[in-house]
Amino acid sequence: MYKINDLLKKQNKLIVAHRGYAKDFHENTLEAFSRAIELRADMIELDVRKTKDGELITHHDKKIAIGKINELTFQQIIDFYSKDRVTIPRLSDALALLQGKMLLDIELKEKGYEPEVLEIILSYLETDSFILSSFHNSSIRIIKKLNPRVFTGLILGTEKPKCKIWTRFNEAFPIFKILRSSPDFLVPYYKIYNFWKMRRGLLLRKPIIIWTINGEKNLAQYFKSAPLNAITTDDLETALEVKTSKS
Repeated sequence: MYKINDLLKKQNKLIVAHRGYAKDFHENTLEAFSRAIELRADMIELDVRKTKDGELITHHDKKIAIGKINELTFQQIIDFYSKDRVTIPRLSDALALLQGKMLLDIELKEKGYEPEVLEIILSYLETDSFILSSFHNSSIRIIKKLNPRVFTGLILGTEKPKCKIWTRFNEAFPIFKILRSSPDFLVPYYKIYNFWKMRRGLLLRKPIIIWTINGEKNLAQYFKSAPLNAITTDDLETALEVKTSKS
């Protein structure tokens, strides 16, 4: 099992299974995580949200057809997904499955429950086996204040920006956000990372986990030339094949 020290070495270019193995299983479920383990991913990325009744679950989307996750009880969410034979796990269930097997990138989707998440995580994991990442500067700062030994990642970029040119320009120069949160890792969307490749200044002195690269051609390109610590992908099998061929 990889540790944070392995993630810090750019030559390793660890493969991160985006929300587990979502190709054949519903993302962020125990089945998706188990399959990523079987395929020998180097790391798994998962998302955390909180339900109306206070359950911390692994779920990406802010809302489903019957309402927002934070306005629904855990049982309502379970009932909604049951028609598709999908079981949404509690964070604790996911950690019980993954502990000691996989390096994790755990994303906080919302602000406000950082202490609860950290308490649960540390009851299952050592600090050298995970990073806590977020788009929110305040969450990064809170986590570091609660436990300076926990590694954090600041997520940067937007997959589908409303104002593409202006958004991409701002995302390419996120120095203020970085200085405000002082993360251990930067986690940029791959399109804004392309801006960074032209500059070797402050930003690239941080370890980088890039998201989300798919397809053999794109994966091969980033493995060959990019000074990355890890690559997040939905295309896990292809990424592992490309990594093996480049090693």
